[in-house]
Amino acid sequence: MKRSSSILTLWLGFAVINFLFSQNYFALFFLVISLLMIVYFASTIILVRNQVTVQLEVPQQVVKNGVSFAQIHIHNKSPVSLGHVVCKVEWIHSITKQRKQEKIVLDVGRRSEVTVPVELPNTYCGPIQLELKQIRIYDAFTIFFTEIRTSAKSALSVLPAGFSTILHIQEQYAKPSWSASALSVPTDGSEIVDYKPYAVGDNVKNIHWKLSSKLDELVLKKTEEYSQEKILVFVSLQETQCSIEQYDGILEALSAISQAILKQDKIFELCWAEKDDRCYAIQSEEEFLVSLTDFINMESTNEHTEHKLLQYRPNYTNIIYITSDESVMTLGENVLLIQYGERTDSSQEIVMFTRENMQLQLGELYI
Repeated sequence: MKRSSSILTLWLGFAVINFLFSQNYFALFFLVISLLMIVYFASTIILVRNQVTVQLEVPQQVVKNGVSFAQIHIHNKSPVSLGHVVCKVEWIHSITKQRKQEKIVLDVGRRSEVTVPVELPNTYCGPIQLELKQIRIYDAFTIFFTEIRTSAKSALSVLPAGFSTILHIQEQYAKPSWSASALSVPTDGSEIVDYKPYAVGDNVKNIHWKLSSKLDELVLKKTEEYSQEKILVFVSLQETQCSIEQYDGILEALSAISQAILKQDKIFELCWAEKDDRCYAIQSEEEFLVSLTDFINMESTNEHTEHKLLQYRPNYTNIIYITSDESVMTLGENVLLIQYGERTDSSQEIVMFTRENMQLQLGELYI
């Protein structure tokens, strides 16, 4: 492109000098033709400016370390061929804040459409913002150019690839929140699994009168089918306070453990402490990927995670707690604590792992 501009400058300079010193009709003709060519190239590049559209197509999800591409679609609706279209693409990893730019140069014919693949970075899990920063159109001889303003932005989530792990889950019966001595079997033959204090609006038919008289307060009986186990996968990770290696390792561990549970045809609930107060019921790998994508793109809060976990604990028979917080202590028999970091003591109650050794450390787990 610089070479073309230099040639144009030399050409025009030669035409002017030739006209000034030759003083003949050929010199005048050569100068007029040169000026007309310059006007033509300049006018065509201005005329096609509104006839060229650029679109950015980005997949919503990609898998880490896999080969994945975004697509740039350039459509030239004008009858003029374009010498070059130069696109500058920038992507930003929302966790690492790392930026990377790539310049793409291509030719686009008249009334034609060109699609260009752009390889996406996927070394780490997390959200990535992709944007077309600059689009410059050159004429057929790459002498003149014009820029197209665009707001082509898109986002994608890099999901963990996961790895094979074996999870041994000891089947348990849900423990009711009231003492076992107060339990009784209802006369309709159904089995009581738990009790809760009576609240305004509850069905009075479910009041357990005998237990209420013993406790001196109204309580409701729950007579749904007795559940053998209820699994919670609880994640605690403050993005602003962790490294990209911790973030990536936590997501990989979460993916591997979730896949191990689903392979046993078990249903579990997923909760990310800093992301959402709700627990998501996961019954398939598709539901897990949807939930994980939602979590990745949510903003983090400053919730007190241990307090939240203590609230959830009575409602689950098995809890898998995945965290990067080194100050967390073991929370009970039904809680498997998986912590990112190097082992600093000989405690066997905590499973420690890093990105380098997680396949070894998390290859077989017991709860």
